[in-house]
Amino acid sequence: MRITVKKIGMFFNTIKEQGKELEASKEKARTQTELLLDRLPINQGFSAWTIFNSNMVGLHTPITSIRRALNSLERAGKIEKIGRRIGNLNKSEFTYKLTIQ
Repeated sequence: MRITVKKIGMFFNTIKEQGKELEASKEKARTQTELLLDRLPINQGFSAWTIFNSNMVGLHTPITSIRRALNSLERAGKIEKIGRRIGNLNKSEFTYKLTIQ
């Protein structure tokens, strides 16, 4: 079985929402990504786990949402990958830096 994901702006429509629900999800994803961008550290590397552990985007924001936002920001050229590190659970993760100010 093949799953098709349609990217709509900053929202990845994996659950095939439509109408008002889709519009609300797109707005929430945009807002969350912009909120994260506004709070990223300048002149300092960061990773999904450092953002998650610092509660930059809210206490109940899932790590997967933070990773999605980082991927969207990287594709938009706002941040860039600068390396890897060992993060939580002893797993490798990417580190990023802000490319705009």
